[in-house]
Amino acid sequence: VKRFDKCATEKITDSKGEIEWSETNIGQSVTAVCPHGRFENTSITAFATPECHCSYITGSRWSNPNTTNCEFASVVTRNLRRLAVASKQFKSGPRRYVVTMCIHSRTLKIQTM
Repeated sequence: VKRFDKCATEKITDSKGEIEWSETNIGQSVTAVCPHGRFENTSITAFATPECHCSYITGSRWSNPNTTNCEFASVVTRNLRRLAVASKQFKSGPRRYVVTMCIHSRTLKIQTM
């Protein structure tokens, strides 16, 4: 059954974790706290924000949520993302760096040589 008044409660699971949106009126956005925190690991809370849309053909539906600032659910993926960001910062000079990623202890260590 298609709805044309509201978007129904929905739960999604992706690389950022499991996020649930509550029932919302057409044209409104909702916010849900990112389940694994913020990527930059700051004290600022990160939110996932979809918007409720409607068309006469499909009825109400959620837009793809913006989860850009949400941390990944997988610890390995988190460390790979940190490594990618760090590598961009290190291109600024002729220094040499040693990167150690330990899967067992789930840590990422970057040292200047």
